[in-house]
Order: sequence, then C-alpha cells, then structure tokens
Amino acid sequence: GSGRAPSAEEVLGVIKELNPRLFERLERVRAADEEAFNGMLREASERVHQFVRERRENPDLFQSRVQAMRLERQAGEQARRAHAAAESDRPGAEAELRATVSRLFDQRAKVQASEIERLGTRLDDARKRFEVMVGNRERFIEQHTKELMDRAARGAEPEEPDGSTPRPGDGSPPR
Repeated sequence: GSGRAPSAEEVLGVIKELNPRLFERLERVRAADEEAFNGMLREASERVHQFVRERRENPDLFQSRVQAMRLERQAGEQARRAHAAAESDRPGAEAELRATVSRLFDQRAKVQASEIERLGTRLDDARKRFEVMVGNRERFIEQHTKELMDRAARGAEPEEPDGSTPRPGDGSPPR
C-alpha cells in the first residue's frame, strides 16, 4: 500500500527526477563508500518520502511538480547568464528568462489547482461520512447505550474516550 516506506530505489528514482545533480553525487558516493551512501540515502529518504508517495498515488501531479522544479533551476541558470551577458545580449537573455518564468508560473498554478482539487475530494468524502454518521444517530444511541449497560452488568469499568480502560488499584490515575 501507499503507507509503506519507500524503497532505496524509489527514493533514488525520485531524486533522479527532482535533483539530477544530487542523484549523480549519490551515485559517486555509492561507488566509493557504501556506508556513507546509505547514510546519505537515509537522510534523503525522510525528505523525499512525500514525493515518493505522490509519484505512486498521483503521477500527473508529481510530473507537474518535477517540471516546476526543473523550470525553477532553468530560470536560475538563465538569470545568471542574463546578468553576466554583455549589455547588447541582455535584452534577449532577459526575454528568454521571462518566457521560462511564465512557464514556471503556469506549472505552479497547475500544481496548486491539482492540490485544491484533491483537497476538495477529501472534503467531499468527509462530508459524506459525516452525513452517514448523522443519519445513523438513533442506531448509535441504541448500540452505545446497550454497550454501556452490558459493561455495567459485567462490573467492567467504563471505557475512556480514547478507548482505554482505567485499572483500579494499579496506582495510575485514570487517563
């Protein structure tokens, strides 16, 4: 399922897509020092986990995010080139940068729209669960009343709201 920890290869695959330079550095370290590589990979794995999950669950959103990150790097490189360009070349270099930043904006907007859509779906699902819960009010009242009466008949302690049961005489306060 999507809750499992990402494998080393999944983490490396995501790093390769998100940050090719880091991927190349990891590969060089892997060839030279497996232990150092494993440490770097563990550290990266924690940061990359959300991207691995997104790649599994929503590949289109993941690709949009990767494209936005690539455009961000490209824009940074173009800005450095434009800044260093001769005065006569600067307008063209700035126009190229502006076009990249325009594509970057569109890509970020696409990512944001996708995230809003996903949140809307989650909210719709939560509303439906709430409606079902409210619709089952009487059944809940009946069942819970019966459970409480059954516990009382057995002499059992009532359950705490967190599902735990206090144990009298063990010295700990009821939670």
